[in-house]
Amino acid sequence: MDSQDIVIRPLAARDSIDALTRLLHRAYAPLLADGLDFPAATQPAEVTARRAAEGQCFVAERNGELLGTITVCGPQTGADERGAPARHALGGACATRRCSTSSRSTRPRKARASAAGS
Repeated sequence: MDSQDIVIRPLAARDSIDALTRLLHRAYAPLLADGLDFPAATQPAEVTARRAAEGQCFVAERNGELLGTITVCGPQTGADERGAPARHALGGACATRRCSTSSRSTRPRKARASAAGS
């Protein structure tokens, strides 16, 4: 695969949120299998849509196939749906090389619970 074949562009209305959610599930599946509870591993399409709308969502594609995604957001206050401080700046996933990053979720629930003494 030549990296020049990959196009990175803003999420468009024509993009399938269901396909994007499946990509996130595949990307985060290895972490879930290791016992790390990242919301993106199991979130429904409605949550994917909401999170994509919280910032500027980009997708990576090749020949119309979604390969990855990242959402860039500004500083936020308050808490997310789990009660964790809402301080994410970006979150993303790449299902083709089993790479993923999400500063929103850099401390998955299991790690937070361990740190809290649970």
